[in-house]
Amino acid sequence: MFRQNLRQAQWTAIETGATSQGVPDHEYVFPGGHQGWVEFKSTNAWAVRLRPEQIGWLLRRSRLGGRCFVAVVRQGHELSLIDGAKADVLGASGLKAVVPVLWLPELPWDWSQIQRVLTGV
Repeated sequence: MFRQNLRQAQWTAIETGATSQGVPDHEYVFPGGHQGWVEFKSTNAWAVRLRPEQIGWLLRRSRLGGRCFVAVVRQGHELSLIDGAKADVLGASGLKAVVPVLWLPELPWDWSQIQRVLTGV
């Protein structure tokens, strides 16, 4: 859905399991060079499964100033964008334990808000 609704960005699907574990699902860049990474997850409950390698990657990238997020769709309609710096808490304690950067409870989502979070502008 992100790729379809945020067409002004270049999206690259990442598959690095054999070479570098934990790298998020997608890398993006918007006009003006606003770049970042998104790990996409879905759940019907509050728990979010993140592998230790994913948590480590997100925490390291965040510490270095990189933009990275976990986009969690809960029950097929609720979107939470979580800062990658909170990946450890999200993985250990779930959605109730973190304050999302953006929370959209129902479809259709406001894609302009999502773009502002991803780009930081």
